[in-house]
Amino acid sequence: MNKQEFADIIFGDKPEKRAKWFELFKDPVFVPKWNVTLEQTREDAYQMLKKVTDAKIVSVTDFLHDPTNIFTAHEFLGQVNPSTGTKFTVQFNLFGGTVVGLHTERHKYLFPKIDNLSVIGCFCLTELGYGNNAVKMETTSTYDDSKKEFIVHTPTVLSQKYWITNSVCHANYAIVFGQTIVKDKNEGVNAFLVRIRDEKGQVMPGVKIVEMGQKLGLNGVDNGALYFDKVRIPRENMLNKYADVDESGKFHSDTKNIPSRFFKVTERLVSGRLCIASLAMGGTRSCLYIGIKYAMQRMGVGESGLSDTPIFKYQLQQNAILPLLARSIALNISHNRTKQIFANPQGHEHELLMMCCIDKCLVVWNFDKVITTCRERSGGQGYLACNRFGDYLALAHAGMTAEGDNRVLMIKIAKDMMTNIGSKKSALPAMQFCPKNQIPQFHDITSLETLLDLLKFREIYNFNSLVQQIQHKTKTEKKPQFNVLMFEVSDIIQNLSTSYGERQAMQFCIDKLAQISHVPTKQTFELIFRIYGIDSVLRESGFYLSEGVVSAQAVKNAHGSLIKLIKDLAVITPDIIENMNVPVHALHTPIAGDYVKYNEEPYFGEVVNAKL
Repeated sequence: MNKQEFADIIFGDKPEKRAKWFELFKDPVFVPKWNVTLEQTREDAYQMLKKVTDAKIVSVTDFLHDPTNIFTAHEFLGQVNPSTGTKFTVQFNLFGGTVVGLHTERHKYLFPKIDNLSVIGCFCLTELGYGNNAVKMETTSTYDDSKKEFIVHTPTVLSQKYWITNSVCHANYAIVFGQTIVKDKNEGVNAFLVRIRDEKGQVMPGVKIVEMGQKLGLNGVDNGALYFDKVRIPRENMLNKYADVDESGKFHSDTKNIPSRFFKVTERLVSGRLCIASLAMGGTRSCLYIGIKYAMQRMGVGESGLSDTPIFKYQLQQNAILPLLARSIALNISHNRTKQIFANPQGHEHELLMMCCIDKCLVVWNFDKVITTCRERSGGQGYLACNRFGDYLALAHAGMTAEGDNRVLMIKIAKDMMTNIGSKKSALPAMQFCPKNQIPQFHDITSLETLLDLLKFREIYNFNSLVQQIQHKTKTEKKPQFNVLMFEVSDIIQNLSTSYGERQAMQFCIDKLAQISHVPTKQTFELIFRIYGIDSVLRESGFYLSEGVVSAQAVKNAHGSLIKLIKDLAVITPDIIENMNVPVHALHTPIAGDYVKYNEEPYFGEVVNAKL
């Protein structure tokens, strides 16, 4: 394959950006320290963030003209330091992106301050009692006509703003979401800029910040809980793109429906899902590099009885890791296409939210599987903090919850599918081959065209099954639709959204394949995409057999093909992992380098000054 072409396709952004990030990561500030205090861990994460902003290679205004640059930054930080990546996503997407997304002229002064960290922000949406159903949050922002100010207040324990990144140590501003009370009328949730620390770093009067302490991981992130006790802010601190209160105290909004307005003012959660997916995609590539690189140098017993065989040569190792490598690359291609659509959604406006949701779900769940498998297949070495799998695992688990619980997002995807197809904005995918008369006769179902058709069939089947069950339970059994969705058809909803995402990923992969002209590179990607497709179909072989869509012989043949294709992929895996845009020099991971040399001296699990 053409290694540079392969790397550029995986990168999914302007190639010249890669060199800038690789150069930045040579700075010693990015060398991780493990046996340090909580305070030091947080300070290290902040200093890394400061290096990124000082380099001026990313700006919050990129959302206006180059949003892919924001996602690229997330991918690199997800590889190098998940805590810094998390602080970055709050500063540049949730806080900064919300300022950009909801600003009017009076807020533009904040843009350069966000970029240079003179304004460090946090995003106060989640409440202790309202991690979901945030539209019903208890925090209020009441307009005082006499002083032309809003009064921000968290009236109960359940209304405290919870899990607020950047709040304990570094933030001086917060975007606070609250029920907007104007002339005794609740106008719904809006966003307000609230100063939480003064110029000397002291917490502002009426603001209480509670330390949340040690977490499962990502302890470089300073999460806190915030209370606001009747904190007054100027009228102009309302982020007023979609709603405003004028000087006479009158509320204005072109969006009259309060729930619709809520989704507009919280729109950064949509880009946030791509940001989380980007962090996870970067981390996935690093995990695969670490796990496979170690397997290629770690010796196990060979035919001679000596330790002379790299464990990567074992079929056990290849069959565990390489299908995940293929799935990760397929999801990478799909992720890149989703980023492109986000930047230019024309023609996809009705399905952009679905795309961002499924991208986050599939990429983060795959990240979790990659980490667990690579950790296990690395044995005891994978358990050391300095070999990074624990750090990545914490990021994956944070990603499953942040910017929307994955399983809840799957419900949103299924509901949007039914709405879009019902209103004829979208249609179910059309199959090339008949699932009853043609595909069951195939002995080989491993071509990309047939695999795509099988993924389409599962999506169509799940959609029709869901619609039929909802109609029967609501119309015949007279059950409320909410109860049906939440208590009776959960498994079908999850299956439908998964099948939609896996089919869409395969379609994006085939589309990308058509754009590749260099034959060896094209053959490499085709091999990878076939493994992804076969693995996806075989995981659901019981479904396909029960529906009579494939024969038992075809499934048996597909399994044999998968084993052979994995062996073919193993041959070129060394070239693949070296061209997945991993800044190897910034991993500082013993097992990804010369782990034997590292163990010549006692470093006590640290990598500072170690020989890697």
